[in-house]
Amino acid sequence: MSTTGVQNNAPLKYSMLTFIEALTPMHPGTGSGGKIVDLEVQKDEFGIPVIWSSSLKGAIRSSLTLNRSSNDQRHKVLINAVFGPEPGTDEVSEYSSVVNFLDAKLLLMPIRSLRGVWAYATSRHLLNYYRTYVDALETLNNNLSKYQNALDQLIKLTENIDQGTAVVSKGDLVISGGKAVLNEIEFNANVNVKLNEKLNEVVNKALPNVIAERVKERGLVLVSDDDMMELIKRSIIIQTRVRLDYSKKTVTEGGLWEEEYLPQFTVFVSGVVCSKPRINEKSFKEKVGDSSDVLQKFTNMKNNAEEVCRYLRGETQDPSTIFILGGKETLGKGLAKVWWLP
Repeated sequence: MSTTGVQNNAPLKYSMLTFIEALTPMHPGTGSGGKIVDLEVQKDEFGIPVIWSSSLKGAIRSSLTLNRSSNDQRHKVLINAVFGPEPGTDEVSEYSSVVNFLDAKLLLMPIRSLRGVWAYATSRHLLNYYRTYVDALETLNNNLSKYQNALDQLIKLTENIDQGTAVVSKGDLVISGGKAVLNEIEFNANVNVKLNEKLNEVVNKALPNVIAERVKERGLVLVSDDDMMELIKRSIIIQTRVRLDYSKKTVTEGGLWEEEYLPQFTVFVSGVVCSKPRINEKSFKEKVGDSSDVLQKFTNMKNNAEEVCRYLRGETQDPSTIFILGGKETLGKGLAKVWWLP
């Protein structure tokens, strides 16, 4: 709710769910070499791909800075008020960031299918990532509670899935003999009518519309956590790169390496907690002037933490807004969309 007046009942903090969808193969790298692959993607303590909160926050800040402050430096002042002052400036001791991002956890992994080309796969462990975030963020945003029941019903369908069995939402993914071949692994396929019903319910309630429609179109596969780990390993793209000596047209010494990429359409779930700006109001006004849309947005944020979250959503969820996440931007990698709920 936008207003310029003081709201005594306005929340001090507010939260939203965040979804990240890879539009091209993505390399959120570790910054160091791996044991097998030279340049690995970020992984959590279980070896599952993740986007650390610092990488996610930095990518969104960079996108806003490039899109909004290139023509108007006043927007950069507002971005700093939200994300914190830039390192090395005198302001670092005056105020801090008011947006706290959570690590982006893998939710849906695209997998190859012998029938239907590809589908989404997930498991109990990955769905529980999402459920945990809903539980944590719901305390600051009651609107998130409506996702809990739908998620619980979907998670219930993952109970007692044996290794080597795949519960699928679409018969189109099944070959003769009741099998599904996913990432070159043969599974006993169980076409579950309840899954299809619950899938439609949960994706309509708990996923952004664009992602929900794609999940329903491609189909969803539920597997055991053990099988999911193997599917994830087989879905990660490993690309071999070389550096040439142009005068000889040969590979330079040490110029052969491998890089990991997450496939196109991979979906992560994260969240953000927003607080009211901490920057001094007088200092902010001196930088942006007394009359501007930027000042109005700042005033609204000062009165209500929800306005900070609305600012993030409004600035990044436009259909034409795409941001870069991870390395290899000049090779067309890392194009991504960010979506927010509610």
